Amino acid sequence: MTRVAIVAGICVPGDAISAAVATQAALLNELPGIESVDVFVQFCSRPVDCMVHNVGSSWELLCHPRFQAADVAIMHWGVHFDLFDSLAILPQLSAAGDGPVPVVHFHNSTPRDLVDPSSHDVIERSVRQIQLLASSAVAVWTYSPFNVETLLALDVAAARIGFVPFPVDAPRPIRPHRRKKHLDLVAVGRIVPAKGQHVLVEALSMLPAKLLRRITLRIAGNASLSSDQYLAGLIDQVAARGLSNHVQFIGQPDDEALWSLYERSHILVSTSSHEGFCVPVLEAYIAGCKVIGTHAGNLPYIVQPPDPVVPPNDPAALALAIEVVANELQSASTHDRPLVAALIERYSTASARTHLAAGIDELLASRALL
Repeated sequence: MTRVAIVAGICVPGDAISAAVATQAALLNELPGIESVDVFVQFCSRPVDCMVHNVGSSWELLCHPRFQAADVAIMHWGVHFDLFDSLAILPQLSAAGDGPVPVVHFHNSTPRDLVDPSSHDVIERSVRQIQLLASSAVAVWTYSPFNVETLLALDVAAARIGFVPFPVDAPRPIRPHRRKKHLDLVAVGRIVPAKGQHVLVEALSMLPAKLLRRITLRIAGNASLSSDQYLAGLIDQVAARGLSNHVQFIGQPDDEALWSLYERSHILVSTSSHEGFCVPVLEAYIAGCKVIGTHAGNLPYIVQPPDPVVPPNDPAALALAIEVVANELQSASTHDRPLVAALIERYSTASARTHLAAGIDELLASRALL
């Protein structure tokens, strides 16, 4: 029987890595041969279906009896956190039989030039911390082509990189799509400059009046993970462009409300300048939406043709894409799209379970060879 430790910085609502941690713990609990799952974090405010341990340092993690008793340690990384520093010695401890065999589940991190100057220090520390991967032989899991490119650029050997997704499924049966006379657009994600919501607002202001009259844009984002200053600027921008009747800021919906938001929407727009994956795109596809993205990060890989991708920070190109997709919606169906169907299947619960089980088996086999 296998005991698994999952390690992350935080586990909170409205955070993609936290969602991955919680869903992975639930999947592991369903796998045959898994005796126990423990999550180790520096802070947790999200329900998780297993034992959760709040630990303050990498040393405290390494000394924790539940961690020492684990066979496998899955280290979720997307930004600097203290517990990840344990990776500096964990492979040696594992080889000596004094700790679990580690694997890094890599989520990628926003580049320094795309974050507020107040966050430059943490990004610089993140860059230094993730360089641990290049100098070790630890296995790495990830789930997007862009993340693989990033790992290869960090000099992580391709043979060390495995595909292990986390599941994104419809929480209830998909309802027939909405009427298309009025167009509901949605943008989901942290409200920060790197997500580019200001570009979307500017693009709306450039639409022909006849089309704009049909549009409502709803912007959803976790306030605790967003920039108050940027949000205030967006609200001012909406008012200055005369868009107050077309743009709604709805905060962070819970899971049920978020799914309802997707169901009532026709187009999801992601104007991000960097994405390691972009879960909202997949969620929107599951709900039957069309998608507009940018040529940034993983978006060109996850946005499926004929849905368009445009240059980031280009409101004119984005406005044109909105017009094109709006016209397509008058005649084209969002269903029966084989590329979208294949994408949804690749990140389904069944796929995630299969790849996770295979990944665990490979780690245990590697430990047996030590």
